[in-house]
Amino acid sequence: MDREYAEKQDLWAEISELWVNRKLRRRKLRLSVMAMISVLLLGGVYFFTAVIPPQEPLYLQIQGQSLEIESSVNNNSVSSVDRREDAIENTETISI
Repeated sequence: MDREYAEKQDLWAEISELWVNRKLRRRKLRLSVMAMISVLLLGGVYFFTAVIPPQEPLYLQIQGQSLEIESSVNNNSVSSVDRREDAIENTETISI
């Protein structure tokens, strides 16, 4: 009787060890798949942003305007014109 009980305990120990190993393999597989998906997603986003050129905002496309960087010489001349006219014009674009 004791021998059969010891054999059953050994069998249960082996089964539980196999079960634990199976769970570990599944967890490793899930983590590997998630890591691969993350890498592919990040690579896709990087490729997507690198391939598509940056576009102007929609309100600039509708108005047919584009943003221009003015040199400091232009800024000085514009500010002197504003001083001579004694008028300050402040424009803001609100996008909804």
